[in-house]
Amino acid sequence: MILRDSLLDPRLADELNLLALREEDRDTVVHWVREVAAHGDDLARVEVLLDRLRARVGDPASREVVFELCDTEHRLGRGVLPLLALVLTAPAVREEHARRDIPSQVSDASLADLGQQVWKDRQVNGSTGLHNQVWLTRVWSGQLLKLGRLQFELTRSHVGMLESPVPVLDIHIDESGPLYPQEVDDSLRQAATFFEDHFPEVGPIDWFTCRSWLLDPGLAWRMPDSNLADFARRFTLWEVEEKDRDALYFGFGMEPAVGAGRPDDLAALPADTSLRRAVIELWRDGEHAMLCSGRIPVISGLI
Repeated sequence: MILRDSLLDPRLADELNLLALREEDRDTVVHWVREVAAHGDDLARVEVLLDRLRARVGDPASREVVFELCDTEHRLGRGVLPLLALVLTAPAVREEHARRDIPSQVSDASLADLGQQVWKDRQVNGSTGLHNQVWLTRVWSGQLLKLGRLQFELTRSHVGMLESPVPVLDIHIDESGPLYPQEVDDSLRQAATFFEDHFPEVGPIDWFTCRSWLLDPGLAWRMPDSNLADFARRFTLWEVEEKDRDALYFGFGMEPAVGAGRPDDLAALPADTSLRRAVIELWRDGEHAMLCSGRIPVISGLI
């Protein structure tokens, strides 16, 4: 009964706004809420997910499983029950952020990734849904925060040259706009001290890392004067692997078949941005999009 009341609370609409769901997605989610509230089996599963999510809040080091394969599909749509569990636990995440003196604007910007992931699902699949719920557990645990233009994930890495993994800040680039150099500088400057201030138990953090198809030298070579090339040049690369899937998924909003390589019909791809044109040219030249791992010393963020 308590869960049903929480779902049907009129204030839930305000929470959807705070989590940056677009209007076309909010209407669908409100419908899901009413349907789930009327089905005992759905409510029971949401209770399980709520318990697991609450256990992850405030524990960036936890790797406990929250969502399972059975949560992926639902009669109402993709990821319905995980999405509702994430919405209902968002206030607990804000409370944990406040306990760590994380500013509310950072908390709101970080949690707004839920709306971004719902938008991405609609872009890829054509309707409201969620398929990146496992990714979002990183945000809910406090492991991943958005500071200005960039997202930073507290994790561990050998940065391509150390014997043992050390704490690092792994950079993620969401689809919220261009990578203006000044905005990137500002984000790095914030992050250089932010996590040590608010997560002192982690200890010193000496490296930023990034693992992204956007670091592909083949793209920077084709766009030498672009913001993207400026961003990529900041990193020393240590590992690359073929990843045409990431270029198609993140660059064009398409999910290829498992194991598929370069798309066959390049002429059918939209070429409305310089990045898309560079990717198409790369594929037309017979190359693959490369997933690259790179590092930057944190001290560079303080300069």
